[in-house]
Amino acid sequence: VIINDTLFFRAFLRKAPRLSWVKCLSLIPNDLSEASIKIIGANCPNLTVLKVYGLTDDSLRAIGNGCPRLKVLEFYTDPGDELTEDGLVYALERFPALSTLRVSPRGPGGGDEALVRDKTVLAVARHCKSFKKLDLYGAELTDASIVALANGCPLLETLDLHSSCSDSDAPAPALTD
Repeated sequence: VIINDTLFFRAFLRKAPRLSWVKCLSLIPNDLSEASIKIIGANCPNLTVLKVYGLTDDSLRAIGNGCPRLKVLEFYTDPGDELTEDGLVYALERFPALSTLRVSPRGPGGGDEALVRDKTVLAVARHCKSFKKLDLYGAELTDASIVALANGCPLLETLDLHSSCSDSDAPAPALTD
């Protein structure tokens, strides 16, 4: 079912009496407005899985502030999205149970500037000790952040850095030991 983010849908989100019970929201391929995502953040404290398009700094901050039990965050970005690495880091610092993060561009290219850099990976290493899967498309990372991830996330099972770049071609020592 494809949901068009209308005023009706936002009104439904605000008035749904059991919205606080929702644990999993997979809203792909739906585009939701920033207002709807903020409503989800304010009304879904038990949310553990969120899969969505089109996050902004403000909507991701709302999810970070309102959904502390989040374990899985998968989102797709467009080149024009108003999402920065600072907004992503803000949210990651508030998800201690996060075990899976997937950040991908929706279409080919994904814009010229990488959303994910060292600051994001270092936040995961510091704040998400249950981390198991990291899937980043087009990240720009240094070996230092990869080593911090390997040391800070002992449960890490999957690291997919599709179309990402590092400051060296050799594998980081912490990944080969």
